[in-house]
Amino acid sequence: LAKARIEAPGARGRGPGWGDVLVALGLIALVAVIYGQVAQHAFVYLDDDAYVFANPMVARGLSLEGLVWAFTRFHASNWHPAFTPDDEKALRAAARTFPRTQHYDVEETLTTLGIGEAFVTVLRPNGAPTPPFAVRMIPPATRMGPLTDDELKPALARSKQVQEYAQAEDPQSAREMLLERMAPAAGVGDVPGGAATSVPTPAVAVGGALAALGAAINSPLGRMIAGRVTTQVARGFMGALLGAPPRRRTRRRPF
Repeated sequence: LAKARIEAPGARGRGPGWGDVLVALGLIALVAVIYGQVAQHAFVYLDDDAYVFANPMVARGLSLEGLVWAFTRFHASNWHPAFTPDDEKALRAAARTFPRTQHYDVEETLTTLGIGEAFVTVLRPNGAPTPPFAVRMIPPATRMGPLTDDELKPALARSKQVQEYAQAEDPQSAREMLLERMAPAAGVGDVPGGAATSVPTPAVAVGGALAALGAAINSPLGRMIAGRVTTQVARGFMGALLGAPPRRRTRRRPF
């Protein structure tokens, strides 16, 4: 049976009317208003650094080796659809590093973990690892940025290290203590008239000279010179007591 096709008069070959054009323009304007805000948004780095910027295979450019690598290797600790025998060996090696457990098939669990999940083992107080468990990780509640002044002041006030080392201390050195002991009761560099002078007292001068002499003797050069002088003096003293050693006469043999 043939169906009758009834068409309205003038329907064949009729183009879009003004109503259709207005609807299309309205949709275009609505899409522009909604998605035009994307131009003001910052770029979201979702593994782009690991997969693109810091990826040496991508940095080398397009090559046959890079195409084979893209479909046959792990990258950034993520699983990819392509699975090779080498990847299976690596998975078995990673599974053997976990402690043994009767609750999980380690190889299967590692390949079935979803987003935000991890296979975790921790150390007991005695240092032995616990059996691994599949857990869901809670994202850390932190802020990527420096602390404000209002947040930093309470933290510094609670810090024991800051309380101990906040104020600089200048303890009295051994040199200052020796100078005080060698100075007269009137004070170092004081004169009867009460005016200060830069001329040191005899006791301070003698102490300074002795300190300089001691520093020179204790220096590496002073020790070397003192050792040589001591050796020469000992040789001269022993030569004076025992006399000069007899010289050996050598006879020339005729050829």
